[in-house]
Amino acid sequence: TNVIEALQTIEPSIERIAPVGFERRLRTFRFDRGGLVVKLRDSSHRVPIGSLGDGIWRMLGIALSLSSARGGILLVDEIDTGLHYSVMESMWKLVCDTAKRLDVQVFA
Repeated sequence: TNVIEALQTIEPSIERIAPVGFERRLRTFRFDRGGLVVKLRDSSHRVPIGSLGDGIWRMLGIALSLSSARGGILLVDEIDTGLHYSVMESMWKLVCDTAKRLDVQVFA
């Protein structure tokens, strides 16, 4: 749920995220970096995550890094890179809440 919450900071209509197999990615999402798709609330189709912008990739990276650093330390250089100023407050709330819950000390 940390990952979905992080992505919803940028795009609130995201409900799920899933990997796409390599073979399918070659046929369907040739130019999608990463092979991930998201399910949006008002759409029956899966959307390549890369089509939602660079901010989504940044929030995904932060959320995954926080989860991986459970009980440890996370160093993030230029944490605001790729994020619009309008999501900064939400991003910091997510980082602080998740870090507290997972016992992660964050240096940004």
